[in-house]
Amino acid sequence: MSKPIEKPPPNGISDAFIAPVIESAYLTQLTLTHRARARRALRWRPRFLAALSASCSFTFAARAAKVSYNTFLLHQRNDPEFARQVAEAEEQAVDLLHARCIKAVIEGEPEPVYFQGKIVGHTGKFDSRLAIELLRAHMPDVFKTPGSKVAINSGNSFIGIQITEKERDELVALRQEALEDMKRAEVLNVT
Repeated sequence: MSKPIEKPPPNGISDAFIAPVIESAYLTQLTLTHRARARRALRWRPRFLAALSASCSFTFAARAAKVSYNTFLLHQRNDPEFARQVAEAEEQAVDLLHARCIKAVIEGEPEPVYFQGKIVGHTGKFDSRLAIELLRAHMPDVFKTPGSKVAINSGNSFIGIQITEKERDELVALRQEALEDMKRAEVLNVT
């Protein structure tokens, strides 16, 4: 932003008379700067939102709109309407990603089939890990994440992650018995 050039007051004119004139010139320059920024925002914001809704990446969207990441953050922070549009674009990108993953789980990824160095067709390659993660996302009560606390049914009581010393000793004794039974069964099968 450039400031207007201040001229020294002519003889006999007070500073109180000159100050409003200088302030008015400064505000005019400021208004022109803001208008230019607003026109520029009208050009880059739609490109930014389109790229964001396709990629779910702020960095990629800023690069596609040819603005800096900090410019995007400034506009998002200062304009609630733009912030709402960014949130909607993010939701749309997540929905797009989810639909793509569902399609990959159901139909599989196309993988080329070669015969004598030439592609003769395509077959579906299925990613079981992706299917498991989608099931965990949609059915967390059935498909638990690794390391989560799971109740173990040991007869008439449920044992969680934390057990008492007595229960631990009982489990160790039962495990030792089972190992001895397995050794006896193995010896009988060998002879």
